[in-house]
Formats: sequence, C-alpha cells, structure tokens
Amino acid sequence: MATFQYQGERDVGEIADRVYGRLTTRQRDQAIAALLKANPELRDLRRLRPGTELEAPALPGLGDRPTPIEPPVRPDPIDRPEPADQPQAARPSPDDTDAGLAGELLDALGALQKTSEARFDNELRRLKDQQATLGSAELARLVAADPALAQLAERVAKDTEARASSVDRRREALTDIIRQAAVVLEKGRQR
Repeated sequence: MATFQYQGERDVGEIADRVYGRLTTRQRDQAIAALLKANPELRDLRRLRPGTELEAPALPGLGDRPTPIEPPVRPDPIDRPEPADQPQAARPSPDDTDAGLAGELLDALGALQKTSEARFDNELRRLKDQQATLGSAELARLVAADPALAQLAERVAKDTEARASSVDRRREALTDIIRQAAVVLEKGRQR
C-alpha cells in the first residue's frame, strides 16, 4: 500500500484529488471511502498535523494508481557550497550586499506602511459608522423605553470612542517605528 503525507487539506475530498488525481464523481466517492477506511484519523482533520504519514489504498478500476503527489524535495542546506568555493569575481562586496539588503528592507517597510494605513483607515471607518449608529435618533428612541438598554448603548459608545483613540495611537506608533527604521536603513544604504 502506498503512503502519502497530509498537507493540511480542508476535507478528505481534497486529499483524494491530490492522491488519486482526476476522478469521476463515483471514483472520488470510492476513493474517499477507501481513505477513511484505511485512515480513521481522517474523520477529524482538525486533530491531524501536516506531515502525518497516511496510507493510500489501491483502488480497483483506477489503473496503476495511487501515485501520491508529494511536495518537491528541498535540497539539504548543508550541501550548499561554501562562500570560499565560489570564484572571487562572482561574490558581491559586503557593501553592495548591505546596500541591496537595505533597499529591499526599505521597500518592505513601504509596503507595510501602505498595507497598515489601509487597515487603520478601514477600522476607523467601521468605528465611525458604529458611532453614527449609536448616536442615531432611531436608536435613542428604541433604548429610551428601557434604562438597561440605554446604559448598554452608552457603554458601547464609550468603548467605541476608546477603540478609535487606540487605533490612532497604534497608527502613530507604527508610523514612528517605520520612520526610524527607514532613517537607519537609508544611512546603511548610502555607506
């Protein structure tokens, strides 16, 4: 019986597709049943860790299958040539390497800034909408009849305000950190 490794698939059908390749609906159902019979642990994929070795039973009518598709084998990092083995002309100077790395890090910081700004803006927009709903006349009319609801609405409004100021503080802190890192990296790139 062939074996394969669980790679974090969401359901047994995905596993059957990966292990057995293209199947008809009937063949897929047959493959799922065979996989579950051979590997009862597949009934609860949440408990299964990626990399777990599982059995792929042979299924009549599917030819020479299964031929599990496994991820490519990564070369062992120990087998990499040592820097001394490379010709001198092929090696970049340490200054070139540092400048290149600093440039890449600056680009990554710019992307982080852009992404985080969009997230902060979305969060603030959501909180602003929530505050508008909490301050609406319609909500005031609905909670006026029940003092407990009025207190709850008041607490939610305060919490929303606190959350908005927290988002602003986090935005400022991240912007300062990115700015400081960019200054250091720019100096490193110019050396």
